[in-house]
Amino acid sequence: MEPALRPSVAAGLYCTDDHQVDPRLVMAALRAAYVAAAAFCSSIAPSRAWTLKAAGCRIGHGEGSCRAPTVVLTAGAWTGDLLPPNLTVPVRPLKGQALAVRTTPDTGTLAHIVWTEQIHMAPRSDGRLIVGATVEERGFDDAITAGGLFALLEGAHRAFPAIEEMAIEACGPASGQAPSTTRRSSGRRRSPAWRSPPAIIAMAICWRPQRRLPWRR
Repeated sequence: MEPALRPSVAAGLYCTDDHQVDPRLVMAALRAAYVAAAAFCSSIAPSRAWTLKAAGCRIGHGEGSCRAPTVVLTAGAWTGDLLPPNLTVPVRPLKGQALAVRTTPDTGTLAHIVWTEQIHMAPRSDGRLIVGATVEERGFDDAITAGGLFALLEGAHRAFPAIEEMAIEACGPASGQAPSTTRRSSGRRRSPAWRSPPAIIAMAICWRPQRRLPWRR
């Protein structure tokens, strides 16, 4: 199924429902669909000037304000920066580093997403292979480090030796900082006291355990 993997890889699980998307293309498509539906779209970040009432929610921003019966906040790790002072959620950022390498007919590539204990490798239709991702308690630091890239390349090489012949095309944060929390909550909270709440906070919580870089103990 994946003949290019190292022969020492003795077994694996085949997950037919494991899929992937390019986050950059997804966000561009969502924005285009949103605008095509005649929805208001502003690139100015909202402020903390929230007014929550049973009848709805009003949010201030640089161009004025918006009102809606219900507001869904999907700011991920930045949720705490946008909430009004009287609302808090136990969320913190987890830093991730990833890299993209260019596959060629000579190097070969993978046919499926491959997960190991250290990394995952996702082949893209444009010939790139995405290797990700570190999980680090570094707050909102988005610096790309030698240690992070070393951990990714070492983990990928252990399973897929051909990666050593591939050119590194890009490296950077793994789709920004992932939101995490110290509490076992569902990641979806509604403002209390109303049957039809004016504010819903939604996020995909990262529960993956922290993987330390090789020399960090």
